[in-house]
Amino acid sequence: MKVTIEEMPGAELEIILRCPVADERVRSLAARLTALSEERIAVRAGEEIQLLEPDKVLYAEAVEGSAFVYTEDAVWPTRLTLSEMESMSEGFFRCSKSMVVNLRRIERLRSGLNGRLIATLANGEKILISRHYAAPIRWALLNG
Repeated sequence: MKVTIEEMPGAELEIILRCPVADERVRSLAARLTALSEERIAVRAGEEIQLLEPDKVLYAEAVEGSAFVYTEDAVWPTRLTLSEMESMSEGFFRCSKSMVVNLRRIERLRSGLNGRLIATLANGEKILISRHYAAPIRWALLNG
């Protein structure tokens, strides 16, 4: 096996595995690389900082200059910006100016008024997706 690293300032991190056949060994390696690349989300829990797995997060919202992370059973303040959350994982997607949703936690989409969407999340909570972000989210869910 040959390993090559190319440094390209300003480029997005991309890992390409070239192989004659994508056997179980190659798929296992790809899965491990994916798991390593996923960052955790730092939230405040009183005087401590807690690290959340990205899949536990339903969505994040900016309210009056502060950002909050919502899980099924709690709301956590965070110092991360919505842009940082959005770029942290392919699963996070902007759904309005003040909210980022975890696409993996959307269970249903329904059309709303004026081109908006209503997303039902894993915990049954409903969030509004603005019409500006409706088409990209539909595309991401259908093609992702």
